[in-house]
Amino acid sequence: MRPAGRIEWTSRAHRKRGAGRIARARRPGAGERWWWAPRRLAWWIGVLFAAGSALFAAGAGVDLAGGDAAVAAVVYFSGSIFFTTAAAGQFAEALNAGRTSGGRRWAWAPRRADWLATAVQLVGTVLFNVNTALAIPQGLSARQEDALVWAPDAVGSACFLIASWVAWAEACGGRVRLRARGDVLEWRIGAANMAGSVLFAVSAAAALVLPSTGAALDDGLASLATLGGAIGFLAGALLLLPESVAAPPAAAGLASAAPAR
Repeated sequence: MRPAGRIEWTSRAHRKRGAGRIARARRPGAGERWWWAPRRLAWWIGVLFAAGSALFAAGAGVDLAGGDAAVAAVVYFSGSIFFTTAAAGQFAEALNAGRTSGGRRWAWAPRRADWLATAVQLVGTVLFNVNTALAIPQGLSARQEDALVWAPDAVGSACFLIASWVAWAEACGGRVRLRARGDVLEWRIGAANMAGSVLFAVSAAAALVLPSTGAALDDGLASLATLGGAIGFLAGALLLLPESVAAPPAAAGLASAAPAR
């Protein structure tokens, strides 16, 4: 018979450094530090997101400096590939984060916050692949620009907003709070990614091309917001590195049972 009490299961800690099939609960191995832990998928996810964010910042810098638009487009596309690779790794973590080490592999669990956030984010990164790739050819009409470049960007940015909101709420214990409660590092990662997502959404809105003028609503704002969003994502990505080598939670993601009240 199950003893009376309450068990608290912290999803993020479990999949990042607990008993998920990929995380494999263990303390950092010899030589593992936040700047070098290549045996850990969570560490690679941080590195890949950081690389993608840096490239998006570089592309925005080219735009703001009045550089070649084709060069900026190629830089953005390169960054989107890093984003998608990292997002696929995060989704793999969530898929394999059963509540026990013997949990189902590749579980279908869309009602779980981590599963939903990582799935929606992966869709958003794929849409960024599409829009940045289609932005490379020059000479598109205003309608083509909106349909092929702006629309995937707008939907992808919306996906990032949804994913970041769900992930931040997860870190806050079910309700978004402006002050950290519980794991401060998780909260900071969620807040940084939320800020990046908001700025990417601002960038997408400002990049809408008006057929009447053939120009975007505000190219300067779009590039500036992209730069700010990339910096937000870069901050969140760098914070993933120390999280990846943190000691696993007690009982591999399961807190000790507390007496029922």
